[in-house]
Amino acid sequence: MKILIVDDENQRHFGFKEKYLPENEVINAFTVKEAIAFIQNTKFDLIHLDHDLQDFEHFDNGRKPIERTGMDICRYLINNNYMGRIIIHSWNTPASIKMKKMFEEVGIPVVYEPYSSSTTLNNS
Repeated sequence: MKILIVDDENQRHFGFKEKYLPENEVINAFTVKEAIAFIQNTKFDLIHLDHDLQDFEHFDNGRKPIERTGMDICRYLINNNYMGRIIIHSWNTPASIKMKKMFEEVGIPVVYEPYSSSTTLNNS
């Protein structure tokens, strides 16, 4: 299986690799832009999605930075008819529930499972 892990924390990337390798191909993305670039070029069977990515777009003209989150990836996947599975592993419960509902409304298989060291493929 091809699995995309979207998270801003190295420790979580390491934890997911420990669980999914060597049986699966695991690709890591730390920002929204990076995740979308991978999604545009690769068919993933499973995407692990965090909400709070500490991903900000800054401007030179003094404008307030714009935060990019897992919600941006959620919208991208829905708008581009993603057909794989999603596991939302964010600890941000309100945002995760909102993303989960958006995926469910369009029929994308989704599980909300906050990250823990016991998160596994078999639990989804």
